[in-house]
Amino acid sequence: MLGGGGTCTVVGVLAGSTVSLDGITLNWDRRIQGSLMGSTFSHDIPRYVDLYLQGRLRLDDLVSTRITLDELVGSIGTLHGGDATRTAVTFH
Repeated sequence: MLGGGGTCTVVGVLAGSTVSLDGITLNWDRRIQGSLMGSTFSHDIPRYVDLYLQGRLRLDDLVSTRITLDELVGSIGTLHGGDATRTAVTFH
């Protein structure tokens, strides 16, 4: 599915895992690369924080439920059952 000259970034592969592919896959100048957290910490997270503080990234609208840290263990069943989506744990 990757066109000639394209790059595929593989994410979510655990250390010690093996990834195999047919050698023909790399013909036509295709590139396979790994990712270790991408640029998340140095670039993306500060940008998302700025957008949130500017009111341009409305994360609060995505949270359906807020629970305290003390309620976390009791809420695991709700999370597994699919009854709660986008639950946020508050620490205050």
